[in-house]
Parts: sequence; structure tokens; C-alpha cells
Amino acid sequence: MKKILLLISLIAVIASMLYFTLTLKPPSLEVEVVSCSISIDKWRVERLFKLTLVNKGDSNITISEVKVNGATVKWASETPIITPGAKLRLYIYYPWAPLKKYSIEVITERGSVKTEVKAPELKERRLKLVNTGEVSFKGIVSVEVFFSDKECLPGCIKVVDEEGEETISQMWGYILYDSGYVKTAVVSFIANIPPKSSKVYKILLTSKPPEYEVEGILAVEESKNYIKVSNGLLTVGFNLSFAGSIDFFGDPSAGVNFAKIFKPPGTTLSELYFFHGFIDSVLDSNGKMYAIAMKTKVTVESKGPLLVVVKRKWNLRLSGQAFDFYALPVNESYLLYRFVIVLKEELGLGALAGTGEYTIYNPAGMGSFAISHVAVKKAEFFLTPSGETYAPLYPGLDIPAEKPVAACIDHETGVYVALLSNDPVHPVGYWHLSRQKFPWHIWKGDKPSPSTSEIGGYEYAKDLSFIAGVHKYMLCYVEQRSDPWRRGGIVIRPGTYSWMTAVGAVVKKDVVSELKSAENYFTKIVIEPAP
Repeated sequence: MKKILLLISLIAVIASMLYFTLTLKPPSLEVEVVSCSISIDKWRVERLFKLTLVNKGDSNITISEVKVNGATVKWASETPIITPGAKLRLYIYYPWAPLKKYSIEVITERGSVKTEVKAPELKERRLKLVNTGEVSFKGIVSVEVFFSDKECLPGCIKVVDEEGEETISQMWGYILYDSGYVKTAVVSFIANIPPKSSKVYKILLTSKPPEYEVEGILAVEESKNYIKVSNGLLTVGFNLSFAGSIDFFGDPSAGVNFAKIFKPPGTTLSELYFFHGFIDSVLDSNGKMYAIAMKTKVTVESKGPLLVVVKRKWNLRLSGQAFDFYALPVNESYLLYRFVIVLKEELGLGALAGTGEYTIYNPAGMGSFAISHVAVKKAEFFLTPSGETYAPLYPGLDIPAEKPVAACIDHETGVYVALLSNDPVHPVGYWHLSRQKFPWHIWKGDKPSPSTSEIGGYEYAKDLSFIAGVHKYMLCYVEQRSDPWRRGGIVIRPGTYSWMTAVGAVVKKDVVSELKSAENYFTKIVIEPAP
């Protein structure tokens, strides 16, 4: 009996050793190419490392994490799985500092592989602006930029053209390192480019912020409970009693206001519902996270020379922080909206708002990720630049986000949304359109059942239509027929993520013509690396 037990123990030990040898042996993964680069996509300039990985083994390898100098960083690839003999391009978004050495570790389920790289010299930050349109461009260009620590102090930049002539510029939308230096911000400047031509602009670092005169009307009124900003064409009001949510967006001289705050009287804050103003963003990870439900701080970040900027900061529970930046430029009828999240813990977004009893918690049918959620009062239909018309009820439909779209009261009154800058790891891929917040039509009457009335009575929801940016890899409705979240969930890893849109007002003008103008303004100017 003792010999049998000894034999069984010996077999168990050998099996355990074999298991750990097979599962923990280093992956047959090699780094073939590594380089430092600058990514330019739409109006976004970001530094990154590019790695080409090759699987020289006989089984699949799955990437689970990437570290730079021991810290987890954001990364992207076509797939995290590398099949035997295959190559994979890995993009690691990291604000490398010029001439500094970096250690990069790619972690898989079978171990990790390391490599080192030295960042190149970066004497100038040059941008080539190409006007691909048929008409001249003269206006404000706003570019999201990212810096390494100890590189740039807030506001300490200037912009010059290829002749060395300085153009008026403004840095805004700051996210700072603990050191007080800028991690990421938006640089706005005036550009003048003839049709079918290009011009190079350089962003230069300075020791102190330059001073310019305001180029037009930028009026700011602040009180204990309200902030109002106006440029003579567009007025925006922030209600501080509702976490700085926008309750006025329009032209008071024309009697037009597209905005309202959705939070019916008597309702209580809940992680199930989404209360909002005119432009907000919402994430849903074990309960919804949005500004009205969280602790917020609202301030006027800057007052010119090109834009007045209102900043709203709020917590993502214990996972990190969110930042809304609302920037109203001079002489324009649009508002720039920048949304930034800084995560210190993973944020999982999954199938939290499906069918059945949970349907009513799925705001406007868009699921649990909405960046630049725009709620337009009294809009009856949606238009695209090419004239396609949509009027979907709940749960709505998704259209590609490459082009702007408008929610319209009529053909001469509406609000458009255009995507300017997209996070490369978690991009907005679609505009989700809906004329209903949740499915009123299932109640066959004017009012919902009493059990759902606290979400918002009929009188508070019936006049709102929605445009919401949804995740490229979490399409809510495949071919507009399947249930929400049929595609599964995602995980947002620790790091800094940002998106920027333009939200414009159309009053007493042809909406399709204004959409075409917005498309020309925001998509016909292409930014390229300058030699």
C-alpha cells in the first residue's frame, strides 16, 4: 500500500513539474522591429512606439499587457492573438521624451518579452496642414497634443508658420502631471490655407505664456449658480445647480434654445439612470457614471484670446477622473467638446443594459458607452451632409461617425455633431441616433407604468432626440436588428483617453448646406507630419 501511495505521489509531482514547464516556459515571441513615431489622426498628434512582433512557436500567443519602464500603458493592435509564424504590429501610445531610453515589456499568458529603444531628438513640433477642399480655409484649427513630463508648462507655447510669422494661438483643456507640467491639452491657432494647397506650422515651447488681444466677442457672466458664455452668434449656459450641465445652447435673439436638463422633479440620483444636460458623456461599469451623479467641480479655465473654456471635473468612483471641456470660439456658431478620462484602475464596460426589464435603463438605446451624448430639444429627424434622412424611435440606429450628422427641428433649424479627434485605443465608431430616450411605445399610452415613472415622466422625455458617439468595437445593433450588447464588452485599462467633437447650432439656415460647410471645415483640413 505504501509503495502504491509513493508511486501516486511521484506521478503527481512529475505531472505538476511537466505542467509548469509547459505553461510557464518563455513564449516563442521575438521583437523584429521597434521604433519611436508620431501618430497624426484627424486633429490629434500623439507619440508612440511601434513594435513588430513575430511568433516563432507552434501555438497561439495572446498579449495581455504592455509596460514601459515598469508602468502599464495603453496599446492597440488588430488582434491580441498572434498565431504561429505570424507577425503583429503593436502600437504603444506613450509620450516619449527626446533622447531618453525606454524599456518595453510585452506580457503574454506564457511569459513576457522585453526590448529597449532610445527616443529620437525632437527639435521642432511641425505640422503640415493640407486643404483638400475646393475653397480657401481661414479659421481656427484645434489639435489635441501630448507631452512628456517636464516638457511643457501650461500655456507656454506659440505657433509660427513656415515663414516664421507668429499666428494667434491658445492652449486649453489641460490635463497635468503631478509635477504641474502638461500631459495633454488642445492647441488652437488661426490658419489660412488656399484651396488644394498646404502650409507648415510649428508649435514652439516658450518660457511663459504669450499675450494676445481677444480676436472677437467672448463674453463671460459668472454667478453662484450659473455660468453663461457668448460670442454674439452662440450662447451657452451652464447650470451649476445641476453639476454644470448645459441648459441653454442657441441664439437668444432668435428665440432658439436647443437644450434642457433631463432630471425630472422628485427623482433621486441612481446608478441605473442617466440624468444629463445638452452635452455629456456617460460610462457604465457596475452602474452608470455621469457628472450629475458624481462629485463635480466647474470652473472657467480660460477667457481667450480665441476661445472661452469651461472645465468640469468629476470622479469615476474609485477608478479615476473624468474631465469635460466646453470651448466656445470667437466668430463661430459651434462649441468644441473635449472629454478626457484618466484611469488608475481597469474599467469594464459590458452587457449591463440589455433587453427585458433592463431595457428602460439603456439610455436612448446606446448601451453603456456614450461620448459626446447630445440631447436636442424638439428635434424631429436627423440629416447627413448628403441629405439622408432618419427618424428612428427607440432603440435607434447607428451610422458611421466619419461624417457629421444633425438633429433637426426643421430643415432650417438644428444641431450638428462632428468628430474631430478620436482616441486610437477606444475610438468612437458610430453615431447612435434615437428620437426616444427609452421605449415609450411599448406602453400603448401617454404615460409609463408607475414602477418606471421615476425614470422620467412622459412630459420630461417626449421632446428629446439624441446623437451619441458609441464605441467602434461595441456596435449596439448589428444591421439594426439584434439586441444591445450582442457583440460583448470591453475593458479600458489604466491610462489617459480623450475624444473631441464639434457641436454646432444651425438657425435660419439650410441644414444640409451647413452640414456640408461643417464637413469641409472639419474634415477637409488634413494634418500630416512635416519633414
